[in-house]
Amino acid sequence: AGLETAKAIRANTLIVQQPAIILLAPHGEEPLSATGEPACIDDVLQKPIHSSQLLDAIATLFAKDRRRQRALPQTKLRDVDAIRGILGAKVLLAEDNPINQQVAAELLEMNGLVVTVAQDGQQAIAALQDAVFDLVLMDIQMPIMDGLEATMVLRKDPRFDHLPIVAMTAHALLEDRAKSLEAGMNDHLTKPIDPDHLFMVLVKWIPAKNRGAVLPQAPMAAPEVVLPNTLPGIDMAKGLRQVGDNRKLFRTLLVDFHEDYQESLPRLRALLHSGAYPDMQRLAHTLKGVAGSIGAESVFNAARILETTLQSGQVTAVDGLLQELESELIPLLQGLKALSAEEPDRSAEPSEASPRWEGDPALLRQPFLELTRLLQAGHSRSAQQLIVIGDLLGTSFRPRLASIEELIEAFEFEEALEQLETFAAEIGLTL
Repeated sequence: AGLETAKAIRANTLIVQQPAIILLAPHGEEPLSATGEPACIDDVLQKPIHSSQLLDAIATLFAKDRRRQRALPQTKLRDVDAIRGILGAKVLLAEDNPINQQVAAELLEMNGLVVTVAQDGQQAIAALQDAVFDLVLMDIQMPIMDGLEATMVLRKDPRFDHLPIVAMTAHALLEDRAKSLEAGMNDHLTKPIDPDHLFMVLVKWIPAKNRGAVLPQAPMAAPEVVLPNTLPGIDMAKGLRQVGDNRKLFRTLLVDFHEDYQESLPRLRALLHSGAYPDMQRLAHTLKGVAGSIGAESVFNAARILETTLQSGQVTAVDGLLQELESELIPLLQGLKALSAEEPDRSAEPSEASPRWEGDPALLRQPFLELTRLLQAGHSRSAQQLIVIGDLLGTSFRPRLASIEELIEAFEFEEALEQLETFAAEIGLTL
């Protein structure tokens, strides 16, 4: 049975990261190499097995795997039928951090999914009362109501007995996975989210069927989207891979990280001096997760150690760990500061004459109503609908629309809706 299982694993195209397989054979059994069996296993150990033999075998396979990964191109193949089976599925993304929201939403949309965003557990529960979703991606640590509590509330409602709920967390320990499953979640994704692992989870839990959707075109990098070859503290290749090689999105995330976390060190130091260790732990946790999303490995590791130390109550070691985090984060922020300074001012772009609506608000009513509906639902397609409106209006209103676009990109849908309604009134459009 062990050999058949190994063959099945090797033949499964959905397992995009094939594991090393060691077969445990009964004592005295003829070695597989002599039987002509296919090479679906990496090593064979005959029972009884000594711990030193097992450790040697594992160490050897890890060394081989690292050499193979360096030598082979990292191309991931995905099963076409599996892709078709999830196209058009509706996913509710419950995540409070804007950068993590952007990354997760982009990865989901790249897989042909329709995404709605909730800022916390309460909003997720409310969204599920109003619409039907095929799957929920639930962050664990959120304000107002965390993911574990929200899941337990949902599981008490028979309507959601079969709703797949997948945890997203920067905690990678087995006990954290156990807590997620105990709360009623079906699976567990560790941040930073690996695109291929995400795909496997989506295929595993979303019922396969034809929803009449097509796979969106892969995003094309515009010529003006320029990224430096290197940045201090950033693994550029890893960061790009985690956003599906979307260079425009990656640049936006890097700039947003600088803007959102340039004051994180003074905040952490102030929390340390005031003895607010729980708040300090939460900030370290958030910084860890976001750093991981952009490929900032050294900051990720320093923030992780700081967080776990605070969690264990070893406060005497915190000051030294904060200094280590500072030594990693300061060069990173300095490198991103230069990148942020290169961002163009969209409000300064020249305007066009003769917009397509030609002063007739009636031509705008349906597009505005559609955007209103999308914003009310917290839908990820809001940004695309805003582009439609921008094309109708022409660039003379671009600065006005830019402020709404920034709110949508930050997933501040309620504020974006308020600005849209105000703007509609200004141009004489009644919604």
